[in-house]
Amino acid sequence: MTANFIESKRQEFTNALVGVRPRERFKVVVVDRRSLKLLNRTLKLSEILEHDVARIEKLENNRKEDLGIEALYFLTPSKQSVDTLITDLGG
Repeated sequence: MTANFIESKRQEFTNALVGVRPRERFKVVVVDRRSLKLLNRTLKLSEILEHDVARIEKLENNRKEDLGIEALYFLTPSKQSVDTLITDLGG
């Protein structure tokens, strides 16, 4: 990956993390496998957590419903991710 691509993705992730401001302050970040790889290459865990992220969860892990915390999803546009997202949202 080129430095420009990594910096561009870093800025996109950071903007999304800053832009989501739940009423209860903290949020959970939900990622699929591919998005997690990209996220790990662009931001350190400490940089993610400093944006009021309580935890990072993998979408594929059949997450438990938690109505007490809002979720921010970083997903790749694939059929598998969309299908799993629909299941995750209770559909």
